[in-house]
Amino acid sequence: MQSLRLVAVATLSATLLLTACSDSTDDGASTGSSSGEATSAGGDPAQSTSGDAASATGDTGEATAGADDDVVTAAPVGEGVISLEEAEGLARTLLTRAAESTQVDGEPARQGIVTAYRGAAREAALAADQLEPVAGEPPERNLEADPVEPNVLAVSRADEQSPELILVQTTPKGDLPELHLLSRPATGGGFRIMWSAPMLPETEVGTFDRRSVGSPVLRSGGGDFVTPPGTALTGLADYIDYPPSDAPDVRTNGYAPLVRKSATEQAQQVAAQATLRETNSLTKDDYWTLVQEDGTGITFGVLDRETVFDVRAGSQLIPPDTFTTFNDDEVLTDRATLDTLVFVAMRLPAQDGPPELIAAREQIVGASGS
Repeated sequence: MQSLRLVAVATLSATLLLTACSDSTDDGASTGSSSGEATSAGGDPAQSTSGDAASATGDTGEATAGADDDVVTAAPVGEGVISLEEAEGLARTLLTRAAESTQVDGEPARQGIVTAYRGAAREAALAADQLEPVAGEPPERNLEADPVEPNVLAVSRADEQSPELILVQTTPKGDLPELHLLSRPATGGGFRIMWSAPMLPETEVGTFDRRSVGSPVLRSGGGDFVTPPGTALTGLADYIDYPPSDAPDVRTNGYAPLVRKSATEQAQQVAAQATLRETNSLTKDDYWTLVQEDGTGITFGVLDRETVFDVRAGSQLIPPDTFTTFNDDEVLTDRATLDTLVFVAMRLPAQDGPPELIAAREQIVGASGS
C-alpha cells in the first residue's frame, strides 16, 4: 500500500515592526546634547547649542519659503539653506500633513502621503496605510488640540550642492522623541520628508552648528570620522543578518539583539516546514550625513531587508494577513519573501569609539511567494 505523503502546515509570522526597544544587552547609551533644546530619548531636555536658542529669532538667511508651495530660494554660500523661522514653518506643514494622512483613508490619505513624503519614506508610509486593515488604525488625534510641534535641530549649510537638509525632532505624547530628515533635491520641487524614525531609549543627538550658519553635509568620501558612514551602515546591516555572523564594532543600544531574537523565534516556529534567512543591505548612496559642531557626524540611512522562508519539500506555509495584503497566495509551497525598509540613524565619532545607533524604524513594504 502506498503511504500517504503528509503535508505539514505552519503559520508564517510577520517580521518585527520595531518602534523602540527597552533592553540594552549588547552595548551602552550615548552621551551628548542637541541643539534647539532637543529632547533626549531618556525624556529630559538636552542642553541647547551655545548661543543658538537665545538668538534663534535672529537666525537669518536670504532664503524665502512658502509653507503651502514649499518654494525656497537659494541662500548665500556659507549660510543655512533656509532661515530658522521658515524651516519651522515648512516642518510644521509637512509633519502636520503626514499626521493628517493617518487620520483618513483612501485617496485623501494617499494624497497626503504623496505631498508630505518622498523616496523610501513615501514608500513606507503608503505601505503602512495599506496595512491598516490588518495592523489596526493609528490612534485618533485632534491636530487642533494637539498640534505638531517641530523642533528644528539643524539646517544644512548652503554649498551649491544637493540635497539640502533640515533635521527636525518631534516628541509625541507618551512616546520616544522622533527624528525627521527633510530634503530638497537638485531635480527641483520643494522640501519633503525623506526619512523618519524614533530615537532609541537613553540616546541623544548631539550639538550642531548654529542654524543661521548651517551644518556641513558630507557630500563625498568617508569624511574625518573614525568610521566612514557607508562602513558604519554596512556593518550594522551585517550585524542584524540572520543567521548571525561575527559582530562588527558597533553599538546598537539593544536594537541588534532584539532583531536577532525576533528572527531566531521565527526560525524556530517554522523549523519543521521551512528555513529562514534574513539579509540587510544598504542601497548605494542611500544615506545622508550631517557634521556636528565637534566634528562628530550623524548619518541617516535606509536598509533593505529581505526575509526569505525556503519551504521544505512536502511542506506548506500558510501566510498571515500581513503577507496576503501584498500577495494573495494563500498557500506557499516553495518560498515566501517579506521586504522591509529599515530607517536608521548612527552617530559617527570624530576621534575614538565605535559608531552608535541612535534611532531605528522598520516597515514591511512588500511580499512575494509561490
